[in-house]
Amino acid sequence: EDEALVGAIADVSLGKALYLLDARPRANAMGNTVRGKGYEMSEHYNNSKLEFLGIANIHGVRQSYQSVEAICLSESSDDHWLSNLDSSKWFDHMRDILSGTAKCVDVVKAGHPVLLHCSDGWDRTAQLSSLSMLLLDSYYRTIVGFQVLIQKEWLGFGHKFMDRIGHGDKNYTDQQRSPVFIQFLDCVF
Repeated sequence: EDEALVGAIADVSLGKALYLLDARPRANAMGNTVRGKGYEMSEHYNNSKLEFLGIANIHGVRQSYQSVEAICLSESSDDHWLSNLDSSKWFDHMRDILSGTAKCVDVVKAGHPVLLHCSDGWDRTAQLSSLSMLLLDSYYRTIVGFQVLIQKEWLGFGHKFMDRIGHGDKNYTDQQRSPVFIQFLDCVF
């Protein structure tokens, strides 16, 4: 069913290649096939191109955020504060998201249709689509537009705010915790 829908988009793209932008690193997408999941394969669609964007999963983001938190809460006057911050990889993750966003925006501006894809579609996909829309349409850079964007791309597509943020939840160390939305806001800033 999904292949028929994506195939129909590719067929009506007026000769422009359909870009399948998979947010994951290639190895992660390939690994998902072992678990019965997979990725969109460009061979299944006419005139399409598959690119992996290499954005870390929720576990990598959580670990990075915890490192940043520990650095910021440390009471020692560390002469290596900036190098410790760099080693957290937080800015590396942001760079990957912003690079993926730039790729998406460039492809759309060139007139190509884009399918953003990821494991589940409510974390990295929401980050990429939201940031792309902010860059492509000034409406989303207004207060009302930003509210619409959050409603549409995050709430409407089912971002798991309670699982990811866990505000007020006693299971603070749950493996589903990840500051994906905070990371998005950091990219916006």
